[in-house]
Amino acid sequence: MRVAFIDDDPNELKILHTYFNDLTDSSTISIDDFSSGEEFLSRFTAGLYDLVILDIFMGDLTGGDIVSRLSFAEVEPKLCAYPYFYSPSRGIIVNFYEVFIQKDDTFIMSNGSYLPISRRKAKDVINAYSSFCFQQLRKGGVI
Repeated sequence: MRVAFIDDDPNELKILHTYFNDLTDSSTISIDDFSSGEEFLSRFTAGLYDLVILDIFMGDLTGGDIVSRLSFAEVEPKLCAYPYFYSPSRGIIVNFYEVFIQKDDTFIMSNGSYLPISRRKAKDVINAYSSFCFQQLRKGGVI
């Protein structure tokens, strides 16, 4: 498995490595570190990585900027295979951990931005988010 870590904080990169080393067989994973979105995009080619983990808030390019420059058709199936990522509308992938509140047909994110939920996907998206919240509560977490 090829993995890319993108974070401008070297300490966060170390934490990611520790987490992956504890949970996986390091002989089956190849990890590349990038300290900026620009560095990642300069070396990115379609199909190179099975998993990309990126910081949302970085210098010039945010995590959202990076994702917007990648092919949505390539990224969506891989990200949405994880229970805390979901595609509420075309061209957007939501990390449920970053949702402040879900109100009607919109996610209000922790950074104050609003992300729409398409009418076509509303039932599935709201059910997925409700399930995520329930799982967080069962684990003793907060929403």
